[in-house]
Amino acid sequence: MKTFLTLLIMALSLHATNINTALGYAPDYAAAAASAKAANKPLMVMVVSTDCDWCRKMESETLADPQVNAAVNEKLVATVLNKDTDTSGFTANHPTPQSPTIYFLDALNDELIFENLGYIKKETLLEMVDDIVSDYHEEEDEDD
Repeated sequence: MKTFLTLLIMALSLHATNINTALGYAPDYAAAAASAKAANKPLMVMVVSTDCDWCRKMESETLADPQVNAAVNEKLVATVLNKDTDTSGFTANHPTPQSPTIYFLDALNDELIFENLGYIKKETLLEMVDDIVSDYHEEEDEDD
């Protein structure tokens, strides 16, 4: 039984790793945060859960859309975390009552910029990304 549970946890962790690889996202939270900080870009963390059909729909229809994928990879640093298997501490520090949830964070200070609970269509995510990036750079200009 212990072996079965170990294999199950490994398989669930592999899903988040595979979706990150397929989309060109950072493999985990630590890598995403470091990359976003170095590039001075907002950080997008999508938290999913294992048995979430809306999460799979968002991954396959919204995030995998070529236009969305290009915008996210150009303007943000992103990663997908499975809250059932996350060991980074992110999901412990950001309790996620609903899956999927997308967090947009300022990587320089780990402050929450915006949080979206639930599935969103590609058009909505594209608008959200543009707004987040625009606001992020406006605040940056004000700080100078």
